Amino acid sequence: MLPKNGIARFHGNHHGSHTHHSPNKTGEMIESISSTVSGIQQINYVEEFDKTLSAEAKKTMKQFLIYRSNPGDPEDQPKFMSYWINLKECGPMYLDALIKIKDEYDPTLAFRR
Repeated sequence: MLPKNGIARFHGNHHGSHTHHSPNKTGEMIESISSTVSGIQQINYVEEFDKTLSAEAKKTMKQFLIYRSNPGDPEDQPKFMSYWINLKECGPMYLDALIKIKDEYDPTLAFRR
């Protein structure tokens, strides 16, 4: 469920998987997660997706911070992208919010479900 207060943060980690991994795959997954955490620690800014929203409009919305980076572009710096969502127009689960962001705001967002 989405939190009632605070900020929802998505870091690109996949939780809740029920698949079993070989020791080799597990090591690769741990290395990938460690790399992601290291990258998150180096983030020095948050970029607003919609810079036109007023402070008044944001009072009725929930902020979602999504870690974005493009490892293929050396000029691209890791960052949190800030999306503001009206939860009255969204289902109650995190996945509902992610789908809404992808469908209605930013089609460049990619995730696995």
